[in-house]
Amino acid sequence: MQIFHLLLRFYPPEHQTIFAPEMLAVLRETACEKRQRGGSAYIRFALKESFGLLRGAAAEWVAKLTNGNYMANQCPPGQAEQESSLPAEVVKARKHVQSIVAHMENAIANHQFEKARFFSYAEQEARERLRSLQQKYKIVE
Repeated sequence: MQIFHLLLRFYPPEHQTIFAPEMLAVLRETACEKRQRGGSAYIRFALKESFGLLRGAAAEWVAKLTNGNYMANQCPPGQAEQESSLPAEVVKARKHVQSIVAHMENAIANHQFEKARFFSYAEQEARERLRSLQQKYKIVE
């Protein structure tokens, strides 16, 4: 599992902050499942995910370098005006959900179903966090 920690450091800092803990949790869970299937299943998993993490890190850096605000620019048209009146942590939580959904859609489009599953779990957690913030600030949608 230390290799996954190391490989996640290749991602842009913004991506690490938002996704690394959740990615590690899913990788840990899947690694446990693969170990139960035997050594060769685990080795295949570790190699596949290691290359996937490197490829993903490269893609995230390309996105960041070609669009420096790439994590923040996932706001649907018209939502920016509405968000200006919301507390900053609610806006951040919304953007987090949008970012996760975009990553999940990308993973599905690229047939990376284990990553898609990871992002699906992450989306559930992020939406729950958003719901709790909306309750805290009495925001009705």
